[in-house]
Amino acid sequence: MNSLSLSFWVGLKPSFSRKSRLCRCREGNTEAGTEDVSALSYHKFLDFALTETKLRTHLVPSPLQEKFSHIQAVDGKAELKFQSFEASKIRLLRSMYIHGVDTVKVLDFTVFPRVEFDLPIFCANFFTNSATSIIVLHGLV
Repeated sequence: MNSLSLSFWVGLKPSFSRKSRLCRCREGNTEAGTEDVSALSYHKFLDFALTETKLRTHLVPSPLQEKFSHIQAVDGKAELKFQSFEASKIRLLRSMYIHGVDTVKVLDFTVFPRVEFDLPIFCANFFTNSATSIIVLHGLV
């Protein structure tokens, strides 16, 4: 099996991720906080990818979907959302989205074809925090 990998590091802070500093001043007390204003939405990407896939094939929820659809961290600071599907030529289409503290977001989107079809495995991994974004695209042929 040949491997084709494309990965690149992109500093998207100025155009895709902004932090606004909020200050409320009250009688000498200053409350400061940050609010993440991000144009980069993994939910939009997942919705688009699943909609486009459903236009081309019939997706059926995988048994994994029932077990692992949503997991909350013990400390409550991160959540994991998991979706998985099957189709006639797709053994497993899965997406895993982790939203953690301090604007940390991770998305893993993978498509495994059925063995009897000579199709590549496709993986897309995205990592974003307030300072940087990393995107890795990987395909096995």
